[in-house]
Amino acid sequence: MLEQLMLRYVAAEDRLELGLITTAPAAAHRLHLTRRLTRTWLQQLAKAIEVSAEVPASAAPATRKAIAAAHHESVAARARFERSSAQDSTGGQMLADAPAALVRNIQCGRRRADGLWLLRFAYGPGQTVSLLLKPETLHGLVELLIRQLATTDWQLDTPLGQGVSLEAFRGTFH
Repeated sequence: MLEQLMLRYVAAEDRLELGLITTAPAAAHRLHLTRRLTRTWLQQLAKAIEVSAEVPASAAPATRKAIAAAHHESVAARARFERSSAQDSTGGQMLADAPAALVRNIQCGRRRADGLWLLRFAYGPGQTVSLLLKPETLHGLVELLIRQLATTDWQLDTPLGQGVSLEAFRGTFH
C-alpha cells in the first residue's frame, strides 16, 4: 500500500525522481525517469484522464479535452498534498537510503474489477514496482507531475495539453 509519494526534478541528472514509500511490504523506492520515458508516460496519463472522465466517444476533440480537464481539476482537488523536504518526512531517511533506479518502462491502466488504477514501473531485469491507486491519488500524481514539469526545461505537453482553459468552453455544455 502506498504511504508516501515524492516527485522532484534532479537538475544535475536532468531526470525526474519519483520517491515511493510503501507498507505491506515496507519498502522505499527512488525511481528516475528520463525525459523520453516521461513523454511516453504523459501520453498514457492523458488517456487515463480521459477514461476516468468517461468522455463520450462521439464528443469533439476540444470538448473531450475540456471535459477531461474539468474532471481532472475536480478529482485532483480531493487529493491530499503536503509540502515537505525529504529530511522532514517520516520516510525521508528510508528514501535517502534507497538506491536510485533508472526506469525503463511504465505501464498505466485501470482494473475493470474495482476501477483502481495500476501503475507498473520496470527498472531492471525482472524488477518492477506496482502501485494500485484510487482515482484521487492518480489525479493527484498527475497534478504533481504537471507542477514538476513546469520546473524543467523539457517543454513536454502535459496530459491536459498546453494552455487548456475551461473559459474557452463555457457555453458548450448543457
